[in-house]
Amino acid sequence: MECDSCEVNNNCELQTVANDLGISDHRYNSPKQHKGIPRDTSHDYMRMNLDNCINCGRCVRACDEIQGSFVLTMSGRGFESRITTDNDMTFGDSSCVSCGACAHTCPTDAISDVFQSKSAAIDKKLEQLVLIVELVVT
Repeated sequence: MECDSCEVNNNCELQTVANDLGISDHRYNSPKQHKGIPRDTSHDYMRMNLDNCINCGRCVRACDEIQGSFVLTMSGRGFESRITTDNDMTFGDSSCVSCGACAHTCPTDAISDVFQSKSAAIDKKLEQLVLIVELVVT
């Protein structure tokens, strides 16, 4: 896995499970899933990087069941399966309302926000901020 260059390195569910199971490499020499699909940065707040998508469907369910927007869907079958927005529109042209439910439920950084809210560095900054606020309050 190429975790070093990923936004959610050290804060990724997939990485945690792989580490717990002692998995460090892909099972197959050249996995076929979505490689080569360009990162979609057309939305003002959301980003989609299908190279890191594991097709778990959490984002689709969050968009449908939590937000009720039905923007995301799973298209294709087998190795051709992938997440799409509003019938293959770009994220920016879709009817996405920027709620962030999809990014929050994504176990990788396949869908994330521009604020990098899932990165381990942001988590550390927030922890430091909480400590500072606690010191000031007491």
